[in-house]
Amino acid sequence: MANQSQGQTLLLFSNEMLKAINELCLKRDSIQQEIMDQQKEQRCIQSDIRVLTDRLTELGADICKKTAIRNEFDKTINETQTQYKKIREALLNPIAVRDREREQQSAKQRQEQSVEEAQSQRQESS
Repeated sequence: MANQSQGQTLLLFSNEMLKAINELCLKRDSIQQEIMDQQKEQRCIQSDIRVLTDRLTELGADICKKTAIRNEFDKTINETQTQYKKIREALLNPIAVRDREREQQSAKQRQEQSVEEAQSQRQESS
């Protein structure tokens, strides 16, 4: 009977060990599935990072090119405005000089008329 009791104890112990091993295997499988899911997510994120890094590089290069083009436009605009002002001044200057001369001539004529009128009034008074 001692052998039989030992056999039952051994069988009970064996069953408990198998149960514990099965539970550990289930937990391991669950962890393995989580690892695989996270590795998949990691690969996706790394792929996204590569795509975004490439796009960031492209944007940086494009911004540099466009900045250089814009700076050329600024330079051309400034040079054109400067030349336009010079041309405008060259065209308007003779007109302004002519207008000033006319105004001066008119002022001189008015002054001469005033002098003549004053002389005329003096002669009439005398």
